[in-house]
Amino acid sequence: MRSRDDMDPKLLELLQCIDWKLNFIIKILNSEQETAVFSRSAFIENLSATGMKCLTKESYSSKTKLEIQLILPIIPYSEMRITGEVIRCVPRKGNADSTPEFEVGMEFETIKESDREMIIRYVLNRQMELQREKLR
Repeated sequence: MRSRDDMDPKLLELLQCIDWKLNFIIKILNSEQETAVFSRSAFIENLSATGMKCLTKESYSSKTKLEIQLILPIIPYSEMRITGEVIRCVPRKGNADSTPEFEVGMEFETIKESDREMIIRYVLNRQMELQREKLR
């Protein structure tokens, strides 16, 4: 068996991608149990190392403490559990259907430093991708 350093980088990336997707599928199949712990979902609209803005169907008052489960679409698959505080919650304007949506601004309070670094890398890589797309 070869060590990780001896493997072809493209093969290693492919294996990591497969691993991430399998973990994600298992997570989705197991989501019924997760719903008991994390009963609400949100769509992240803006993410930084110190907080995020997300869209949710629930309204929250300022200073509400929330525990979130964050899964970044990167390899290797990593699940983060972060505690944060709501700093603002406003109704979203221009909602086409009758379902109310709220923009929730949240500041991270409890986050592992390794998770914060992973978020920073993800945000920087995503910004580079977007800049490259603009140049095309």
